[in-house]
Amino acid sequence: MRQTILGSLLPAFIAIAPAQEPTPAERFAAMRKQLVAGVTNQLQADDLPSVAWGAHAAAEYRLAECIPELRARLTKLGRPSSAATEFAALALLDALVETGASVPGEELVPFLEGWCMDAALALLGARAEANRELLLQQYRLLHPRSEARVACGSWLTGLRDPAFLRELLHAPVTIDVLIGGSGEDFVRGIEIGFGSLSHFRPKVPSTFPSPSFRHLTVGLASASVSSAPVQLTRTKHDGGFCLPDHGFTRAIRTAHTTWLRQYLDELREPIAFDRNPILASEWQGVDALREAVDECRRRV
Repeated sequence: MRQTILGSLLPAFIAIAPAQEPTPAERFAAMRKQLVAGVTNQLQADDLPSVAWGAHAAAEYRLAECIPELRARLTKLGRPSSAATEFAALALLDALVETGASVPGEELVPFLEGWCMDAALALLGARAEANRELLLQQYRLLHPRSEARVACGSWLTGLRDPAFLRELLHAPVTIDVLIGGSGEDFVRGIEIGFGSLSHFRPKVPSTFPSPSFRHLTVGLASASVSSAPVQLTRTKHDGGFCLPDHGFTRAIRTAHTTWLRQYLDELREPIAFDRNPILASEWQGVDALREAVDECRRRV
């Protein structure tokens, strides 16, 4: 009889017992799960502002769980044909970079231009071995003095890609002639390299989140550098900001020489050469200038 009474009271006791409080880790997991679900809904929306806000959240909170949906939405978006599609693509690419996504090269091809280019190239470079042909293709297409082009060359050199070596050996030697006055300022300008900053003020649709722009840079401080890590900076749009353009920087000027020396780094004795020499000449008349150029050409 006693067992029967206890057995009947036990369910009632369990029902009125207070529920166990979730742990902080459980609360965090539940919050993240809810956030992922909300972002997924936004990425699947038909309107591009919702897609951009979903990608923005995935980037800010590094929601790796959303990578499949980010890739699917980028593929569905296709090549940007308007400002709205370009800024939506920019947000999606930013999220893929921030979440450390591995993206097949063919999915990135439509975005290798405009504001999306550097982020798409960075994702290509993250899988350089699988994207050799695309990186070489971009190297040939990009502006000769763009850091994005130098980044492509650095990735290919790191792979010791034979096709890129042939590209370097067949490239023409360029002699840059700088003419100026005498004095320390002129010499210092040659040593540092000539660069410039361009002001970009893209008009972002008011319904979109403030975009993050990517810019590739390569650490080629001098022609003797044996390795050149590619870096990707992230700049928040605040209505107006600066990005380096095709300036005549030291990294760009010395890139060919650096790459060839990396290919030859197993030789016992290094070969002294400059693939892109600079002739710095003080102005002393046409005849003197021509003679200096001819001498520089003979040395090459």
